[in-house]
Amino acid sequence: MVVSETTKNHRGGLGDDNFEKSPRVYATYTQGCPVESFEFYMDKRNPKSECFFQLPRIKILDSDTTWYTSRPYGERMLNDMMKASSKDAGLTKD
Repeated sequence: MVVSETTKNHRGGLGDDNFEKSPRVYATYTQGCPVESFEFYMDKRNPKSECFFQLPRIKILDSDTTWYTSRPYGERMLNDMMKASSKDAGLTKD
């Protein structure tokens, strides 16, 4: 899914013809391969929800087919998660 963001000089949205329509991620076939990680995540999501980011279940087993609840992550929770990930990766200026 591709969506461009709205800015002061760019209205953005799903129908934006000026936005790149062919983003790519390449498989590395190494530990942490982005393609394999994405496919694994998609396989473990709850099929009862269309939301991409779903809350994880509290207890899971490797044999469980679904590792997530049907509840989506909230905007604040996603924002906090992205801040923490950025900080852990050393990408923040603070």
